[in-house]
Amino acid sequence: MGKRGRIELITLLVGVVVGLITVTLTLGFFLISYYSMVHTIKTEAEINAGIVSTVIKTSPEFWEFEQTRLEEYLASRQRDGFPEARRIVNTRNEIIAESVDKLERPIVMQSYELADAGVVVGRIEIARSLRPILKQTGLVALLSFSLGFGAFLIVYTIPIRRIQEVEKALQESEKNYRSIFYNAVEGIVQTVPEGRFISVNPAFAKMAGYDSPEEVIENIVDIENQLYVNPEDKIRYKKAFEEKDIVEGFEAQFYRKDRSIFWVSINARMVRDETGNALYYEGAIQDITSRKQTEEERKQNLEKLRKTLAGTIHAISLMVETRDPYTAGHQKRVSNLARMIAQEMDLAKDIIDKIRMVGIIHDIGKLSVPVEILSKPTKLTNLEFGIIRVHSQSGYDILKDVDLPYPIAETVYQHHEKLDGSGYPRGLKGEEILLEARILAVADVVEAMASHRPYRPARGIDAALEEIVKNKGILYDAKAVDACVRVFREKGFTFETTVS
Repeated sequence: MGKRGRIELITLLVGVVVGLITVTLTLGFFLISYYSMVHTIKTEAEINAGIVSTVIKTSPEFWEFEQTRLEEYLASRQRDGFPEARRIVNTRNEIIAESVDKLERPIVMQSYELADAGVVVGRIEIARSLRPILKQTGLVALLSFSLGFGAFLIVYTIPIRRIQEVEKALQESEKNYRSIFYNAVEGIVQTVPEGRFISVNPAFAKMAGYDSPEEVIENIVDIENQLYVNPEDKIRYKKAFEEKDIVEGFEAQFYRKDRSIFWVSINARMVRDETGNALYYEGAIQDITSRKQTEEERKQNLEKLRKTLAGTIHAISLMVETRDPYTAGHQKRVSNLARMIAQEMDLAKDIIDKIRMVGIIHDIGKLSVPVEILSKPTKLTNLEFGIIRVHSQSGYDILKDVDLPYPIAETVYQHHEKLDGSGYPRGLKGEEILLEARILAVADVVEAMASHRPYRPARGIDAALEEIVKNKGILYDAKAVDACVRVFREKGFTFETTVS
């Protein structure tokens, strides 16, 4: 039974109850009024009989001749305003005295016997019209009916009007839904868990290469095997609904009618019955083939750009090392170690890639340093060392206007800075130094100390690690130092290691 049916049944029951209440009130009022009148008349008859009996005792032989006196008495006994007829008759039914008002039928009458020394000598009769009671009963019935009918209208009209409003709203909503369903540019579908379509809009039919929604429903009876390019996607789709009853942005590949492939993005929800059982899926399907193709092209272009950038950076690195044969391979070794440190610190892949690239060209500024100084076999003077220190600034000046990913140029600028501000060229401290530059500084020091230089022999890995551990948190980043030590001590890294 629908909501409207339930309202109508309740309304019918209310009507019946109202009717019963109206009848009960009316009948109750009439009976109470009737028996009250009967009791009053009977009591009056009994009282009057007692008084008249006194008269009889006074003149037992002549009481029947006291008509005027008795009539005056009867008239004086009417006290409550109801029209009434009173009379006294003897045993021969002869009227001795009477006081008569005009009575309208129907009437009710009560009598009481008159006695003298235990012998019945007559009776007194009192009659009243029932018409006033009937009029009052009619008013009560009308009032009860009016109140009951008003209640009935309230119970009936308000819910029915509400239902009509809801039905109108539902019809309007259905109309709007149908308009959206048939005119939407996105596909709108309903499918059952068994793998069939129960509703398809024209947009999806067109998207899938069919002439009409009916053709889709008729021909695709096994969605998992007929529509999905990868059946595991359908399994993944169903599994997603086990976690919650809504799926957003689910991407998969579908077959068109001609078996060509297109990409879709699905937003759907599970519709369940009152007991929680799955009824069907409904949702919107968007063709994202163009977007996927664009993404793939962008990915390929980025890969080409990455390879081109890597080649360019490698070429720049070779230029630097050609001018400084004693430090040949230094940048590559620093790059490999810096990348391993970054991986050990579990940094994001894009940060690791940037550290690798900046490591390969971090000394590009040495292009501005005379070769004689770079390859001088003896200890550098303060002036010569000052010239070499300019290479960080020179490297930044060379790279800052090149379209390289941030922060490659800035990292080259900062790779000789120290946490305590004793580094160069700007004396940056702590967090003012980029994380990439702090990692590169550790790798640069370790490689420099472990490798041969024109003015000194190699000091070895142990001495290099001792240096960074001793100054951990003072000159060098603590996390980078710890990661570097683990790379050598636990991972077995060497500068001859090929880093992939």
